[in-house]
Amino acid sequence: MYRRKRSLTPSDNRMFVIKFCLALFAFAIISRLFVLQVWSREYYSTLAENKHVLKKELLPERGRIFFQNDRKTGEMAPLALNKDTFIVVADPKIIINPSQAAYILAKKLELDELSVASKLKNSNSRYEIIKKQVDAAAVEELKLEKMTGIFFERQPARFYPEKEMASQVVGFSGLSDDGKPVGHYGLEGYFNDLLSGKTGYMLGERDATGGWLPLAGREIEEAINGADLVLTIDKTIEYIACQKLSEGVAEYKAKGGTVIILNPKTGAILAMCDAPGFDPNSYQKTKNIRAFNNSAIFTPYEPGSVFKAITMAGDNDRCFKRINQYRRVFCSSCFGS
Repeated sequence: MYRRKRSLTPSDNRMFVIKFCLALFAFAIISRLFVLQVWSREYYSTLAENKHVLKKELLPERGRIFFQNDRKTGEMAPLALNKDTFIVVADPKIIINPSQAAYILAKKLELDELSVASKLKNSNSRYEIIKKQVDAAAVEELKLEKMTGIFFERQPARFYPEKEMASQVVGFSGLSDDGKPVGHYGLEGYFNDLLSGKTGYMLGERDATGGWLPLAGREIEEAINGADLVLTIDKTIEYIACQKLSEGVAEYKAKGGTVIILNPKTGAILAMCDAPGFDPNSYQKTKNIRAFNNSAIFTPYEPGSVFKAITMAGDNDRCFKRINQYRRVFCSSCFGS
């Protein structure tokens, strides 16, 4: 006797399909939860934290660079200093009269009015940069206009009071892609890490508007300012040497020239000049980037016959003899054969 196998009915097929779909749906949910909670946990944790945590960078002050000005009193003269400039930004969504604001901004900041107007009329944006590195005087004038939706962000900038003097020695400082000062060429580039210091930060909770939550605690790590550099270069000697070098290059129509003045007792550099120079305050206007190189240390030079003067000086110093144009000198008598 045997039991006859029951054939599947249409209702059985439907139940199988339903169970399969439910199992597939459950597997999809479990897989998605695994991705969210395990595989991408760090990403979504950071995303959630950014919703209620506000972080602000505290920029350090870049180290200054000084000349020697008076060795007796220890007085120094600045070669590279810091000054505050500002970024003028706009929030188009809250600007009341874009055309009038564009006219004022273009006039005060010497910009193209149509270009400014197109930024102010971009209603899909909440942050439009109008101009960078605007000086404090221009910002004060704009504040008097009391324009809604125009804001000013502090932006540290470098200032070189001596302009072209010792320009190849000092180099220049610009801005990186993230808006932080970074040195290029010369001392600014070589000692960039030392001059830059260390960026700090301030952590706190944000409110519904995106601002700081007053009653919540804040975690602060102070910025560490960059170190100052004090050179052995004497400002007066540097000025005279650079001036005479520029006059010589112009007089003889030379492509360039270099002067180095040392203290013979210590080897300290008292002056180092290169011509033609450039103005580090507006290095962007320099047409030939070779002007950024310090030929005194960058360009190879074969002294050749120029070194004969050093040989003669050494002979005179060692033999203690008077050397003149009428006397023959045998080097073997001083330095051996």
